[in-house]
Amino acid sequence: MKFTFKLMRVLGQTTRVQLIRLSKTWAARLTDLLMPSAIAFVPIILGKAIAGDEAGFNFAQYAHTANYAGFLLIGGGAFILVIRSFWGFGHWLRQEMQGGTLESLYLTPASMAVILAGVALALMLYSALLFVGAMVIGALLFQIVFHTNRLFVALLFLLVGLPPLYGLTLFYGALVLRLKETDAFIMIAQWVLTTLMGVYFPITIFPPLVRIISLLFPPTWLTQGLRGALLDTPYFSQQWWLDLSVLALFCLVAPLLGYLIFVKTERTLRTGSGLGSF
Repeated sequence: MKFTFKLMRVLGQTTRVQLIRLSKTWAARLTDLLMPSAIAFVPIILGKAIAGDEAGFNFAQYAHTANYAGFLLIGGGAFILVIRSFWGFGHWLRQEMQGGTLESLYLTPASMAVILAGVALALMLYSALLFVGAMVIGALLFQIVFHTNRLFVALLFLLVGLPPLYGLTLFYGALVLRLKETDAFIMIAQWVLTTLMGVYFPITIFPPLVRIISLLFPPTWLTQGLRGALLDTPYFSQQWWLDLSVLALFCLVAPLLGYLIFVKTERTLRTGSGLGSF
């Protein structure tokens, strides 16, 4: 597939339509802005109530930072990035299926890959902006002081970490196509993701096998990179550019693998009952 001006217009229009849809749901935007703070709130209160003044010291023994509020807020923000991508893509796909317009998309001259890329690009832009807003609000609410001398590195991790995340959503989209379900998968994914990503604790406390599985999950590297840049915690490789390189490798592999699985699933369905049967 050659990237022509027409394809770029389709990509731009699809992205624009999705951004307009997302911008209309102000309640969802407000929830996304506040949710990282809500996720971090209970653990922070528990930490203060149980450990008292020693909470930061005890937490630093494993997480290498006494700023446990910042650690939890970044974990909550990264978690919302992941869940928002799954929710956003899964619900877009399910709405197209239930509205009977999914098959129509396959009949248009535009490539389905470009349409999917447009949807993912809109969700990435939306999620990145909300993540920055959520960090600012959380920092004000909990009086968190982030390291600002590596904001550029944090931004790099955010930008490079989003494409592999949307590669995973294509795999999730294939499950939605196949099983016609979105909510149940999200409920299962929530508790799995909070564990694998290390939302509430560093993954170094995991048993070796669980730690390896966690390291195969791209959002784990995204979360660690953001914490390293904003809290000065150690990177997995001790060097930010090496961690970023691993994330960039995921950036190349995950979208391609996710797209291949998605295409294989939709081709199977089109030759069977058909996508319009939903």
